[in-house]
Amino acid sequence: MNAPAAEVASDPSRSLAEGIASIRYQAMPAATVAAAQRLVLDSLAVALAGRGGNDVEALLALASDWGGNPQAAILGSRIRVPAPAAALVNGTMIQALDFDDTHDVTAGHKASTVLAAALAVCEARGRSGRDLLASVTAGVEMAVRVGLACTDKIGWTSTAIYGAFGAAAAAAHALGLDAGKTRHAFGIVLSQTAGTTQTALDWPLSKHMQSGFMAKAGVLSALLAERGVTGVEGVFEGKFGFYHLYKGGRYSAEPLHAPWGASFHIEDLALKPYPSCRATHPPVDAALALAPRLEGEAIDSIRIVVPPVAHQLAGKRFSEGDNPIIAAQFSIEYTVATALLRRSLSLKHFRLGAIRDPAVQALMQRIRIEIGEAVAEFAPAIIEITCASGKRLAHTATELKGDRATPLSEEELTAKIVDCLEYAPPRTTGIDATGLRRVVADLPASSTAALIAALTPGN
Repeated sequence: MNAPAAEVASDPSRSLAEGIASIRYQAMPAATVAAAQRLVLDSLAVALAGRGGNDVEALLALASDWGGNPQAAILGSRIRVPAPAAALVNGTMIQALDFDDTHDVTAGHKASTVLAAALAVCEARGRSGRDLLASVTAGVEMAVRVGLACTDKIGWTSTAIYGAFGAAAAAAHALGLDAGKTRHAFGIVLSQTAGTTQTALDWPLSKHMQSGFMAKAGVLSALLAERGVTGVEGVFEGKFGFYHLYKGGRYSAEPLHAPWGASFHIEDLALKPYPSCRATHPPVDAALALAPRLEGEAIDSIRIVVPPVAHQLAGKRFSEGDNPIIAAQFSIEYTVATALLRRSLSLKHFRLGAIRDPAVQALMQRIRIEIGEAVAEFAPAIIEITCASGKRLAHTATELKGDRATPLSEEELTAKIVDCLEYAPPRTTGIDATGLRRVVADLPASSTAALIAALTPGN
């Protein structure tokens, strides 16, 4: 039995689909275009750096074994596979090092689902660079609006469950679907939406694959909708729609119905300054602020106070477990100790040798992490250092560097790109930071194919 006509007409999926289908590059504000290009630039760099991850290698081997129509590239390789498979691998690759963008309000990454889906479809269908930028903007807008409507978090990982809709929106836009078929893509992807925050507590190798799973689901859903397959009608507010099924009815629909076109939420994304869980960033900032004042001082003890959510995600005692790199990325102990000793925190500090450095291991034993007030999820972070001499130092970090209020400078972003390309496995790409910047800057006058060709090793 179909849903009542009134229910179908009122479900936000209808207005959301109309908004997504209406996005045109030519009408996008200059600030939106610039934000989309920065997101693509940052995401491609972190993807190439993540190419050598064990999770990526496993998926790449599977995708190669599956074979199929060579529609889209797996980044950092010469392998071409069907578009859904490319989205699966590339989405995982973008998220593999936890160095990708975040939307701090909805606590999720966006490009690992959205860009992965848009790239796959735009390459497969021969779309322009403008089409790619518009599709990425559409996907981010969808994912953020879905997330902003949620009033709490109950264990579903934001990156995946909001990103599934973002990936479907990006793929639908890249395919040129009308509002009706775009809405069906949302209905189809609802049947595939999943992802658990338990991965942020247990740190399995499959953690980053959740982005790939949803990027693939978004591409598949849009392709099915293009062929006339229908999805559920009460996508968001139906009896068993998204907000009732996933959020227990705890949501506000207002963000879903906000006006379209004056600005886009892609401008609100943060580009990460450090390759670690966002919960570690304020403590790292505080540590780096204190580090210059520690010259010649031996540290006796370190007290760190963070909000409850930050403590839950990254505040437990450090243990390598089965995946030392992920464990280090999700450890305030490790990242703070490294920042104090090395005066920085970059990809090289997450190699196994750096993680097992005796000096870092010893300093971690002097750190005590406490739970503070729930002012926000990740900030403020307070660090108090007591030196062997009796000297005491303290600093409170109240911001999340890299967001709209405190964006990475162009110099900082370039340094990040250089760090990523130097970390990437040999023969991943022949492009350098200047070349990557140039090819992304050229997107409005170029094509997705040209972008992929510039990234392909051996070209």
